[in-house]
Amino acid sequence: MVFRYLLLIFFALLIIAPGKKQYFSAYNPLPTLSNKPLINAYLFGSKKGVSRDLLKVHQAFNLQHLMTPSGLHLGSLLIIISLFTRRKGLLFSFLIVIGGLVFPYTGVDSLKRMVVFGIFRKNPWIDLSLERSFILTFLLTFIAGQYLENPLSFCLSFIFLGVLLTTRNKASLFILLFVLQALLSAWFNREFSPLGSIYGLIISLLSPMVFPLFILETLFPSLPFSHWWSFFLLKAHKVSLISFIFPFLCFIPVLYFWSNKKIRNLSFFLCLLFFATPLGIIKRGAVFSSPPPHSYSHIKRIKDGYHLKYANGMRCYSRIKGDEWSHHCYK
Repeated sequence: MVFRYLLLIFFALLIIAPGKKQYFSAYNPLPTLSNKPLINAYLFGSKKGVSRDLLKVHQAFNLQHLMTPSGLHLGSLLIIISLFTRRKGLLFSFLIVIGGLVFPYTGVDSLKRMVVFGIFRKNPWIDLSLERSFILTFLLTFIAGQYLENPLSFCLSFIFLGVLLTTRNKASLFILLFVLQALLSAWFNREFSPLGSIYGLIISLLSPMVFPLFILETLFPSLPFSHWWSFFLLKAHKVSLISFIFPFLCFIPVLYFWSNKKIRNLSFFLCLLFFATPLGIIKRGAVFSSPPPHSYSHIKRIKDGYHLKYANGMRCYSRIKGDEWSHHCYK
């Protein structure tokens, strides 16, 4: 697959993303099975109880995706299953089961997309290439409304999946992912840490081995794997990280367009468009903000979200964090 075309397609989709997301009428997260916050965050996407320091480390290393069930989680499960069988039909059946289990829940759209991609790849009837599986997954989930539900999550899922499918050369893949993180930092006007980005990419490569250990710790709570992992991340973060905001980072990917003059000119135009017009995310501000879940009796606007009151006495704070809602409810 050609990285430059993928980049153009999905950043164009981000530009035209609707100003409001359409959320499900009820928020139905995955159930948690552990009393350890980090395990619940990694395996079930619930960040409740995770320390501020650990959240800060994950943000500095661009590791927030580890706390959202996604293709990394699915890949880790498939690695475990592959130890016992490599039969395409059994892997296909496993993916069907996983899809049936996660479909009723919200907040796991990235995992659902990867399950659909896996089903296309592992189906025992038609041998579909990576490219065709990618395109079919994109079209099916787009038609199903996932883009309108969460444009940011949708685009980022396919950008990173597309990059992973672009090349099998590890060095080239590492460089592409590094450049993409620089571009996204510029896009969201966030500080970019080159060393932190490298740390994050290396840690992401280790994550498929971490998830099975966390599953094991869920079954046997006395195991210390999550404690060791937290210790490792916090120690790594203590190394001095140079971070900076440099809007012209958005021009770095132009290097990848250089072989094609038309594409190069178009990429320059898009980069300027992102940062110089009201269409850019920085100018639009809360472009991905949206109405909170329904059925409330009273609503009050607060920073980055809403304070909700319900007829049964329940009160909730719903805030948008990155590309997902964070809910805190009490009576």
